[in-house]
Amino acid sequence: MRADLVRDSREIVGPTLSSLLLFYIYHLQLNSCLQDLQQLAETLLSNGRVDCKSLTPVIDWAHGSQARRAAHYASKIWSLLENEARI
Repeated sequence: MRADLVRDSREIVGPTLSSLLLFYIYHLQLNSCLQDLQQLAETLLSNGRVDCKSLTPVIDWAHGSQARRAAHYASKIWSLLENEARI
């Protein structure tokens, strides 16, 4: 009986979880400067030094409202995954 209840709840939660994850990932992407962050990461990996010119857009983004929204959506994604891992 308990196994059936868990299986039935997973059939409902699975699609809902997937939809929420896609929603949050989409908004995370909209609010992130992914190209600048990726370029910065690649530069750090290749030579370990970053010039101010390539760092400025990332710093500007980090101090803005889009960064706060991106952090909010990243937190939501983490929370959903953490809750799913507990089930």
